[in-house]
Order: sequence, then structure tokens, then C-alpha cells
Amino acid sequence: MLRIFIRNIIYKLISLIEKYEYKNHNFNENNIYDKIINIIDVDKYKIETDYGFVPFTEVNLTSPMSLYRLELENGDWLECADNHIIFTSNHDKKFIRDLTTNDYVLCRDNFIEGIKVRSIKNMNCKVSMIDISVDTLEMSFYSNNILSHNTISAAITILHFCLFNKDKGVMIVANKGTTVVEIVDKIKGIYKLLPFFLKKGIVNWNQSSIVFDNGCRIKTDKRTKEPAIGFTIDFLYIDEFAHIPNNIIEHYYTAVVPIVSSVENPKLIITSTPKGINLFHKMLVGSELPEYDPNWNGFRSLRVYWWQIKGRRDVKIFLNEHLLNKYRVKSKDIKKLLVESGYEIYDKLENQREGIFIKYKPDDDKTNIEYIRNLRYEALPLTELGLITNWEEQQIKIIGGEDNFKQEYDLHFLSGGKMLFDSVTLEKMTENQYEFEHINIPEFDKKLRFPYNGLSFIKNKSELFNLTECKNYHIFLTVDLSEGLGSDYSIINIFRLMPKTPEELAYYKSKLSDIYDYFKLEQIGVFKSNIYSVKEIAHILYMITFELFDDNKTKITLERNTYGDELLAHIPHVFNDDNNYSQHVFVRYKHRIEDKSTKMGIKINQNKKILVKDYQTNTKKGNMVIHENYTITEASTFTKHETPSGDITYKAESGHDDSIMSCIVLSSIFGTVHYKNAVDELIEALGSDMSKIMSSYIEEYQDERPDLRTIIGGYKKIYNRPTPNLPPIDVRNPMAIQKSYVNRGNSFMQNDSYSGRTLPFPNKTSLR
Repeated sequence: MLRIFIRNIIYKLISLIEKYEYKNHNFNENNIYDKIINIIDVDKYKIETDYGFVPFTEVNLTSPMSLYRLELENGDWLECADNHIIFTSNHDKKFIRDLTTNDYVLCRDNFIEGIKVRSIKNMNCKVSMIDISVDTLEMSFYSNNILSHNTISAAITILHFCLFNKDKGVMIVANKGTTVVEIVDKIKGIYKLLPFFLKKGIVNWNQSSIVFDNGCRIKTDKRTKEPAIGFTIDFLYIDEFAHIPNNIIEHYYTAVVPIVSSVENPKLIITSTPKGINLFHKMLVGSELPEYDPNWNGFRSLRVYWWQIKGRRDVKIFLNEHLLNKYRVKSKDIKKLLVESGYEIYDKLENQREGIFIKYKPDDDKTNIEYIRNLRYEALPLTELGLITNWEEQQIKIIGGEDNFKQEYDLHFLSGGKMLFDSVTLEKMTENQYEFEHINIPEFDKKLRFPYNGLSFIKNKSELFNLTECKNYHIFLTVDLSEGLGSDYSIINIFRLMPKTPEELAYYKSKLSDIYDYFKLEQIGVFKSNIYSVKEIAHILYMITFELFDDNKTKITLERNTYGDELLAHIPHVFNDDNNYSQHVFVRYKHRIEDKSTKMGIKINQNKKILVKDYQTNTKKGNMVIHENYTITEASTFTKHETPSGDITYKAESGHDDSIMSCIVLSSIFGTVHYKNAVDELIEALGSDMSKIMSSYIEEYQDERPDLRTIIGGYKKIYNRPTPNLPPIDVRNPMAIQKSYVNRGNSFMQNDSYSGRTLPFPNKTSLR
């Protein structure tokens, strides 16, 4: 009690001193940002958030404000201004002054349900405060373990619009009234800190509206079914769109769009996290279509994932003191091991626990958490000495499971689906994304009687695609067809056979199993349309295969369904039979187990799961690389689902999956003789250059490769078949091995009748 009495006396004294100090300042009591006194320089410091430690965007000293004290039942407490915003259960935002003892506040100890409020007390005094701004997805940070809130990005955009235009109207709508008030307060705070020559005169200045003397107005609206009719809206901002109930937002949006569309050059910004299949989901799917697509809704979307924040993938090692003593190991011994193994480490205190943090590097497979879990100190696994985890695993536990994590952080609209790839692979795909552009091709312009705007190639990557060198490329096409009635898409995905770079060989070294893993199929082009008929697609496919590229170096994987059969019927007769068509370009498969011969195209039924698995495996080995935005987006939303009958299927969680399905079909090529022949031809064409790349790689990692003689000997013991005489093996020159017998070994290929994959005769040498 004495401590509380002394604290209150000190607060009263500070309040009196500051009241005298700022007696000449005229502050608006209703607005915190009208009270900013000074900007504090904290460039070198960071603050802990629910997204990790991030730099301060802004720190300000305020004038005296009403002081409140919040106490939670777990003992956490916070002293702050009356209009400081914190998060309650379900991530709702509330002012401190509006809290009750029935509320649960989110904090580090309980990030899901929150900790119940024990008391909220008005301290009956005013003292200067520190106002903090950060830039995270929810603009939130921890203050005394309690999750506090901050919004700035939307406020900057809106204020910029008002200051550099005349007679414009801005409307702000959100799922909660406190969110709207906070955005308006932020706008005022940013305005206050602007230099005088950027400021406009103020006509009206309150919590629900701001009017500038240039005629620009900012108003707020509640989440009602009817918008503010009569107010011209040039800029509409709707926050947490998906969290506004459907029965409200659908009526509101339908009514407000004509108001916004009636003005010239309107702006509409929508932000939200997913929450099921609703209007927000429909609009996002429409915005992610190509701009030339007739179903594109005019929006441009931006997805922000958790792993885009630096440090999220760093591995955390929390050593257990009891276990260290048990095995007579010291913390410094583990640090020494990590440093000598090439890791970049740093110490960090997290939740009163000292941890060794390992920096994640996207181009270094050794920094993945599973690799680190397999490390040993002498013969002792590191997992025996403490906890090895990362931010993702921690948040999955905190947020209540993987489904909740996927919705909030991986931007999943439905729960219960398992992603095709983990976030590490998706992150690598995103880093490999390039812009694609349509180019005019003279041969196409001469022969085609309809536009081919849906055909685009990778932009500004001449090492991957150069129109003048196309005839020299080894090309693999994959085709997924639709009826062309404005619904699903017909896709022609274009991949080029390329050798992996030395950097890629180093990254995937643990996954290289044979000579063919030294090569990859890299996406260089795509044709996408949902309005052209199969007959028209046949003309475009012919032009790509027989006119643009060399048909003797081109192979096509085609799904044999109704549309695939129609394509095969049309393509021999394109251009009124005036063509050079030949069947040899289509990859052939057995359509049934009992078939004795192969047919053009592949049948997809029960083998879909095998194809999906093949695609996953080859992508993780770097054997398939996609660069186009919409293909990557489809890969990120293609998930595993359980059917009502209890079976498993794969499909798009949102939008289309035609482009990614074409890639999955192409994954069947890796086990075929067609792919291996193409690799052999490319090796021959590259000659000594390829030999040098592979030899230098083998030289660098010679201690990590297996004994090639042992592998060959093992095959001889397992398979009781005659083998050709093999020359002496020089492990420093793997090309000599391959070129001596693999090429003529093609005659020994046999076919896997179930999946359509060809299996090499077992004298094949494996390289690691």
C-alpha cells in the first residue's frame, strides 16, 4: 500500500510540473496527435512485436494526457493514455478507457483467448506519454507483455491523396468503430508532423471528419447496409473487409460502388485477412487474373505473408541447463560447433529465456530447421540438449493450431486443407518470380487469323528466352484444356531444359540422386485463355511447336480427356492441312496397366496423387522452376482436401488451378526416355562446359558423395540381368561415365505401366 501511495504522489507532482511547463500550449483534449511535442530519434532501436523485433517507424513525446492503469489476472499491467488501443479476444481493438472486467486482453502469455482484466483504473492525473509507431501487418507491438496497436500505412496514403488533390471526398469504413477512429487520429498525427509548406488549412477537425481548405474531405462511416448517400466518394478505404458480416458488407458494397464509380478516376482500397469463402474471397480471386482476362475485376492485389518479414525463419535453440549438466556440455561448446559449421549466430533473450539464434539464409539448405535438428555435438543430438524451434512453430501453438495459422498468416480462406508446398518452398518460388510480357512473333502474325495476346514470355531474361535462338532450345510443353466458354482456362505452359547453376547444385546437393538431377525444366512462357475453342488452341500449339521452336527438340505432355482427344483430332488439320505436323512431339504413356503399347497423352485418374507427389519432389529438388506470377499463385492455393467418401483429392482452395495442373502433368516427364534423351543431347551440345561445371562440383563435395563402385555393385547383386561392360570409373570426371554407357543404355528402358514413368536399366550410376 505504501508503494502505491508513493507512486500516486509522484504522478501528482509530475502532473503539476508538466501543467506549468506546458501552460502556454493550446492542446485539443480530444485528440492525442494534436498534443505531440517532440520527435524522438530511435533509429538504432527496435521493439518486440507479434511479428518479431522490428524498427520503430516513429516515436513521439506527447503533451500531458489522462493516465489509466490496466491490470490483468496474470499480474501483467500497463499504464497508458485513456485512448491507447489494445487487442481483446478475436483480435478486436478497444480503447483502454472502454475496457471492463469482462474483457480478455491479448498478451504474450495467451495470444488466442487473452487474459481477463482484473481492474482498469483512472489515475486522475495527466502526464506526458511516449507515442510509438511501428510497421507490421497489424501495426501491433508488445508493451509490458500486452499487445498494443498502431496504424500508419493507410493513414499516409489517405492524407497524401487529400493534400495533393482538390475537392475530393474520402470515406473510411472498418469492421469496428475504434479502428475508424484510430485511422483518423493517425491521419491527424501525420499531418501535425508535416513541414508547413505541405500543410493545408483546416476547416473541420474532429474524430469523425476532417475538412481541408482545398476542398478535400475525410469522413467515416459505420458498417451499415446503406452508405452515406449524398457524399461524393473519390477514395473509399475499407479495412478488415472479410470480417464485416456478409449480410452487411454485400449490401453496403453494392450500394457504394455506383457512388464511387460516378466520379472520374476513383480509388478503392480494401485490406483484410481471410475469413472463409465470401465477397472478399471473390474479389481477391478476380483481382489475381491477368489484366487481359475478361473476368479481371479491375483490382490489383498484393498478398503479404509472414515469412516476408526478416528474421521469421531464424532457428531458435533454447538449451536446457539441467541437460547440459547431465551430459557435461557447456553453452559455449554448442556455439563453437555452430560457428565452425558455418552458421551465423546471435544471442537473444526471449520470454526470459536465453537463446542461440541461427540466421536463416534462403540459398543455404543447412539453415533449415530440420537440418539443424539433425546436428550432433560429438555423438549427442542437439535435440537432446534443449528445444529447437522457430517463429512459425511457436505461433502455430499460440494461435491454436495449423488451420488458424494458415488463415491468419498463410492467407488461407478455408481450413482443413494441406498446402502442396511448405512455406519455405513457396518463399523460394516467390523469390524466383519474374515479369512476363506478350511479344509479337512474325510467323504468328502471318499465319494466325486471331489474336494471341494470351501468349507471354519471360521479360528481360535473355539467358532464358531469346526469340532469335528459339530453334536451339530443348523445350517441354504441357497442355491443360477447357471448353473455352469463359470459365476454366486452357493453358500451354512452356519450359526449357537447362543445366542447374553451380549455386543451385550447392543448394540441392543433398537431393541429387543421378546425372539427370543436374538439370532442370525452367518456365519461360505461358499461353492462357478461357475464350478460345480447342480448335483455335490447336493452331496456337502448332505454331509454338513447329514454327517457334524446333519440333525435333520439343515434347508435349497432354492430358487425354475429352478436350485432349479433340485437340489431337484438330491439330493434324490446322491451316487447312497445309502444315508440317507430326505425332512424334507428343509424349506417349500406357493408359491402363494391362496395355502392351503406349498412346499419345496421359490419362489422369487414380494416378493423380502420384503425379502430385512427383511434382512436389521435383520442385523441392529444383528440377522444376516456375517464374510466372499466376502459376505461383495457383501453387500457393492448391491444397489437399478430404472428400465426403474419405478419399483425398487436390484442388484449388480459391480461384483456378489450370496452370498448376499443367505443371503437375509435366512432372510425369522426368522418368521417361524422352527427358533422359533430351538431357543426353544437351550434355553433348554443352560439351566441355557442362563437364567442367559438374566436375568442379564433384571436386568441391567429394567427401559427401557415395562410393560409385559400391552403388553399381549393389545393383548387380539386386538385378540378375546381363550388363554391358563398363569402363573404369573416374569419379572426378562423371561425364566420362555417363557418355560411355548411359546413351546406349537407352535401349534397356522399360516402362512403369501404372504411372507412365520409365525406369532405367539398373547399371545407372548415381551421383551425390
